[in-house]
Amino acid sequence: MIPYKYVSLADGQRILEDHSVLFSQPKHFNDPFDAPAYPEEPSEDPVSAILAQLQTMGKNMIWAQNTGILSLTHTPVNALMWAHYADKHRGM
Repeated sequence: MIPYKYVSLADGQRILEDHSVLFSQPKHFNDPFDAPAYPEEPSEDPVSAILAQLQTMGKNMIWAQNTGILSLTHTPVNALMWAHYADKHRGM
């Protein structure tokens, strides 16, 4: 199967000219469901407080700042993906 990437025309031109692609950090994702959510205030419940501490530790870990995600798909004809990631159907 061929991997595809939905991008704007400008980003597509950069990919072709520079022979490079962008690896995005999860904190820059535009969909809140693609990255973990972290509570702002821990609950009074001891289990929830422990989970909140673990989530905060994970959020602040150095590896998270040095990790990038390359998003690809095997589906080149998804209208929703074209709308969201290919500049409202004007990309490539």
